[in-house]
Amino acid sequence: METSQKTLIFGFAGLLMLILIVFFFMWRKKNKPVTPAPNTEANATLQAQLQAQMQTQQALLQAQTQTQHTQAQMQAQILAQEKAQALAQAQALLQAQNVPASNEEFPLKVGSYGLRVKKLQTFLAKKYGWSGKIDGKLGTQTMQALKDKFKLTTDDFSQAKYELFNIESIIID
Repeated sequence: METSQKTLIFGFAGLLMLILIVFFFMWRKKNKPVTPAPNTEANATLQAQLQAQMQTQQALLQAQTQTQHTQAQMQAQILAQEKAQALAQAQALLQAQNVPASNEEFPLKVGSYGLRVKKLQTFLAKKYGWSGKIDGKLGTQTMQALKDKFKLTTDDFSQAKYELFNIESIIID
């Protein structure tokens, strides 16, 4: 269990104890037989002490609530920063690999992925008996099969060739 979760649990337990103590004193005061106070000065002193204790407990409770709120805000900020860093790393990785933005734009090349690539792989398997993995990701094996079957001289597959072989109409099993 994380430290912040433990702190939150102990905080709520402390708050519950405080509430129970207050209710106990209120119940005790309500159910106690009324007797005339022999010493008004002593009662006033006790009442002042009780009131001071209650104010102290309320101040502690407010401080604890503020601390918990601050911790929650800090955790949210840390998560947002981690998410932003992960997104930036993913974008940098895609840019480093020269992956097209939509990954299905023509020309299709190593790193492209999606339905068009899956149809192209299915076409290779059905028409040419290609035994590679049909996963919708254009990797080096798929590119080598395209080069072998279509005598490609570049590392991409053009829209013209895609349309010429009517690959868009391929039904994926």
